[in-house]
Amino acid sequence: MRVTDLLVEDNNKRVSGIGSVDDMLESVSSQSLFDEKLPVKADEALWVTLYNPTRLSRSFEFNSLPKIRYFINEILSYQDSTNHHCTMIVENMFVTIETYTHDILDVTESDLKLAKFSDEVYEDTRLFLNV
Repeated sequence: MRVTDLLVEDNNKRVSGIGSVDDMLESVSSQSLFDEKLPVKADEALWVTLYNPTRLSRSFEFNSLPKIRYFINEILSYQDSTNHHCTMIVENMFVTIETYTHDILDVTESDLKLAKFSDEVYEDTRLFLNV
């Protein structure tokens, strides 16, 4: 007998005859498969792909201007050291980064590295005290 055969949603529930298995099946079958309390949830994608040209984009939200300054300065330093530049748009407490390789109008390994670096710097700012 397969476990999937034991998971039925009607009143004629089958049992395996093994107490621990039956207990487990009872606890699973008592929860809806679409129950929002399940521990597994898909995270929202942080970076999105935009088109014409194909590029990566993400908006970062900050709670202070010193954190924004730190973030922007780190990204500018990274761009200088790698000679790969992105577009940064600052609006209120948000910084949006868009990156693609201009020569081929597409996303390359350099863009993926810049995106990863941006994520790391952003996580660093979250460790700062409220400045």
